[in-house]
Amino acid sequence: MKKQAPKLIAVTLLITLAALLAVAAGIPEAEPGSSLAGEQTNTDTDPGDTPDGGGEDELPSQDVPSDPVVFVPIPPEASALYRYTQSLWAEGGVALNGVHPSSDGTFVVITHSGGEGALNVNGVKTVSVARLESDGTVSALKHLNGGDMYIDSQLTSDGLTVALADEDRSYVHTLSSDLKADTVLELNRFTSGEIFALGNGYLLFAAGAGNTVYSVSGGAVGATGAVLSGTISAVYDFGVYYMLVIGGISGYSVVRIDPSLKTLSTVTVPGKELMSISPYTENGEQRFIAVEKNSTGVEIAKYDASYAKELERVGVGLADSAEAYMNGGSILLLMHATETRLYIVDGSLNFIASSSETMRGVTEIYDCVEYSGGYAVLYAAGDDLILVEISDNGGSVQRNISASVGNASLVRSPSGEYTVFYTADDSLKVIGI
Repeated sequence: MKKQAPKLIAVTLLITLAALLAVAAGIPEAEPGSSLAGEQTNTDTDPGDTPDGGGEDELPSQDVPSDPVVFVPIPPEASALYRYTQSLWAEGGVALNGVHPSSDGTFVVITHSGGEGALNVNGVKTVSVARLESDGTVSALKHLNGGDMYIDSQLTSDGLTVALADEDRSYVHTLSSDLKADTVLELNRFTSGEIFALGNGYLLFAAGAGNTVYSVSGGAVGATGAVLSGTISAVYDFGVYYMLVIGGISGYSVVRIDPSLKTLSTVTVPGKELMSISPYTENGEQRFIAVEKNSTGVEIAKYDASYAKELERVGVGLADSAEAYMNGGSILLLMHATETRLYIVDGSLNFIASSSETMRGVTEIYDCVEYSGGYAVLYAAGDDLILVEISDNGGSVQRNISASVGNASLVRSPSGEYTVFYTADDSLKVIGI
C-alpha cells in the first residue's frame, strides 16, 4: 500500500488538474472594456452589417472598448454660498468645449492632458466627457479615442454626438447616456464643422471649400451632399424638408433641402449679416424673425414662411458688435459700442424696454439661456464673471460668481436653478446656484 501511494497521488493530481482546466475553459478572458473589467461595451452591432447609403469616405461604425477601470463617482464639495461646488483639475489646464443638459444629467465635453487624479490620461492630450448629476456629482467619465482635436458636440436622438479629428481622419463618437457604449463613425478629415440634431439622427456639416453635409442616423451615414459655402447659422427640421440658414461674406442664404440632401430652393438676402433667426407662428401662419446687421446698423425683420417676402422691418441703431437672443415671447438685443445697451422687443417688433445700466463693463458674453419669461446671461466684466437674469419687461437680478475666468457656460433647470461652468486655475469649476 505504501509503495502504491505515489501512483495514487499522481492520478489524483492529474484528475484535479483536468477538472481545473475544464472549468478554466468555460471562463472568458477579461478584455479591456469587458464586464469582467468593470465596464460594458456595445455589442448590438452585427459585425457583418454595413451602413446603408454611406459615401466612399465612410468606414463602418466601430464599437470602441470602454475604459477598463471602474469609475468612482466624484462627489461635490459643500459650500456656504452655493448649492454645491465641483472641481476637476488637470496639470496644464482644462479646456471647456461644450455643455449639454438632458433628462439623464448634464454632459460636459473637455480637453486636457492630465497625468494624475480623475483626469489621468498619462499626459496625453485627450477629449473627455463627464456626466454631472443635479447634485453636482460627476457620475461617469469617458476618455475618447481617435483624435484629440475637438470640433463640435451635440445631443441627438442617437445619443451624445462628439466630432473629433487627428492628423489623418475625423471621428464622430455617439455615446450612450451612461457613457459606456461608444460607437464611432470614421470620415475623411475635416477640422471645423457643426452638428445639428434632427427629429431622427442629425446633420453633420464638414466645412471646407464647400459645406459637405452628412445625414446620419443610428451610427450610419444615410446620405451625403454639398451645400453653399459659409457658416451654418441654423437648421430646422420640417419633416419633408430641412431649412438651412447659411451666412456668407456679403449676405446670407436660406436653403431648403430634402432628406436625400438634394437642394430644393435657395433664397439669398444680400448685404446683411445674420445675427439671429427664429421661427414662430403668427395668426396661424409660419413666420421667421431675423436680426440683421448692415452698414446702417442693426435691424429686425419679419419674413413669411417661404422667406421670399419681407413683411416688416424696424431699425435699432449702430453698434460695433451685437448679440441677439429669442425666447419665443420676446427678442433680447445686446448692442456693444463704448458701452453695452440692451433692448427688448416683442413679436410684433414693438420696443418694450432698453437700458445701459443692466450690464456695465461687458468684455465678453459667454452664454445666454432663453426661457419663458426672460433670459439668463453669463458674461465677463473685466476679471469678474457675472450672471444676470433679465425678464421680458426689462427687470433684472445680478450675481457675481467668480474672477479670472478662461471660458464659461450656463445651464438652467426647469425649476430655475442654475449651474455655472468655468475654467480657472488649471481646473474645470462647477457651481450650483
